[in-house]
Amino acid sequence: MEGLSGDRFSEDLDLAHNEIPETIADYVTEELELLGFTVKVDKERDKENMYRLRLAIDRPNTGSITPLSLEILKSSTSEARTEQREIHSPYPDIPRLDVKAVTQDALLAEKIAAVCNRNRPRDMHDIYLLLQSGAKVDTDHLDDYCPNFKLKGLEQSLSEKKKDWKGLESLVVGDLLSFQQEKDYIMNQIGDRLDPD
Repeated sequence: MEGLSGDRFSEDLDLAHNEIPETIADYVTEELELLGFTVKVDKERDKENMYRLRLAIDRPNTGSITPLSLEILKSSTSEARTEQREIHSPYPDIPRLDVKAVTQDALLAEKIAAVCNRNRPRDMHDIYLLLQSGAKVDTDHLDDYCPNFKLKGLEQSLSEKKKDWKGLESLVVGDLLSFQQEKDYIMNQIGDRLDPD
């Protein structure tokens, strides 16, 4: 979550666009090869609402293969949920990028829905990071992503992440807070902003 100044290594690039060219795998591969990488398409899936591309990238002079996953949600995102952002790389040879990104508030709603619908502790940690960085619970966004949202359901979904919590240690730079510390913070932050029904 570098774009949000988080401490977790991301496992993929998540994007949204309503038109995905059929040649996107070839294009991404060619662009990376121009930068000196050796690239192999590991897996490509094109479904009705999501395009997924997984690449195996051999970094020059290292003999090390790095996986890169690209996931593109096939939908248009409303202007109210996006903002222009500047992304600065820590590497001097990579120029600044100007991108249209989902707002932190909309991303928070997406992550709350993810926590309620799948069992990945990283989604819970992402909620914690988003709240720490100032994201606000927007009930309109929350209704869109999680129409039957209940605070008690969120608490139960968060509790289900406990058994796999230690697995996050390999993805977090620095010390990972305890499961209970992050859960309590999330519930306090979200509970203060919502009706407890």
